[in-house]
Amino acid sequence: MLQPITTFDITVKFETDLPIHQSMGSVFHGIIMQYIDTDYATELHRSQVHPYRQFVFFDDKSQSYIWRIITFSYTCETQIRSMLESLPNKVFVRQKQLYLDIVTMSISSTSHDALCELLLGPNLDDPADIQEIQINFKTCTSFKSQDAYQPFPDLERIFQSLLKRWNAFSETYTFTAPGLAKELCQATTLVDYRIQFKPYRVDRTQIPAFIGYYTVRFKKNHSLAPLAMLLLFYSQFTGVGIKTALGMGGIQIKTDS
Repeated sequence: MLQPITTFDITVKFETDLPIHQSMGSVFHGIIMQYIDTDYATELHRSQVHPYRQFVFFDDKSQSYIWRIITFSYTCETQIRSMLESLPNKVFVRQKQLYLDIVTMSISSTSHDALCELLLGPNLDDPADIQEIQINFKTCTSFKSQDAYQPFPDLERIFQSLLKRWNAFSETYTFTAPGLAKELCQATTLVDYRIQFKPYRVDRTQIPAFIGYYTVRFKKNHSLAPLAMLLLFYSQFTGVGIKTALGMGGIQIKTDS
């Protein structure tokens, strides 16, 4: 049975209407660790590739703050669902010394196979007609290489991050060819971007990071363009870069179709 990709969208607000900044992702991670099963929390701390990610953002459409948690396995989905069901309507947030109202929650699911079928066709030979994708970095994003932070949206690092997550959780299709991330870059063209440097605070540490958007176009006749499209579409579930479990690397995408 395929492992689900499950999205929990929780509408939240502080009792004093204190604005909820995207940099509070680590605070919301603390709520998960406080309420989730203790043994499973220990397991999550030990995992090399986290089976979930979470971030918080302001949703322009609903004019509300959304806490988004996405899981990539049945076990993690079950644990997160149980944790959310155990939350009181008002959660005391120790870091802010305030109560957080849990207003509403919606749940949706897909899978890696379903994404392949949606974007590449049932036999992976009929790609969707998407020419451009805009990657919106809703929360601060950064990469790390050789113990140094890389606070800019290098497309090869983005593909490396997405391939690592896809191959960790997809049970049917994996993409492991050497140098694939670099080749995927050749299937795209950068057409627009607006990026600003914005450090992300975790406890008392500031991580060099960026925020903004990055728009790429897919080369029509390039054999890897469909895979590049699939992975960038997938980024809205996995996020990219480091510390996605702590609220970094939160992505929303826009397509031209």
